[in-house]
Amino acid sequence: MPEWKLIWIEELLVSNSVRHKIEIKHGIDVDWLLDKLVQKNNLLSLLVSHGQHGQRLTISIIEPTKGTIRCYLAIVDENYSEYKLITAFITRNRGVRRR
Repeated sequence: MPEWKLIWIEELLVSNSVRHKIEIKHGIDVDWLLDKLVQKNNLLSLLVSHGQHGQRLTISIIEPTKGTIRCYLAIVDENYSEYKLITAFITRNRGVRRR
């Protein structure tokens, strides 16, 4: 069963193509997103596996004005708290349910 884990993101890498896609297609300001994720305490993440995309972390940000923003991150170097943003999008779902 997947396990929730608190993480610290010291550095979050974002390629130009991912930034463009998130901002244009999904309407999310990436600088705003980075402000919500980088160097913040108590970020709750879930390691998920996907047949096509492999393992990645998911984090949900609940923002009253925007809705729930689901973020997917690749682990670059867990020892140095370095991750790479794969995608982020707004969803009506409040995130993965915890039991």
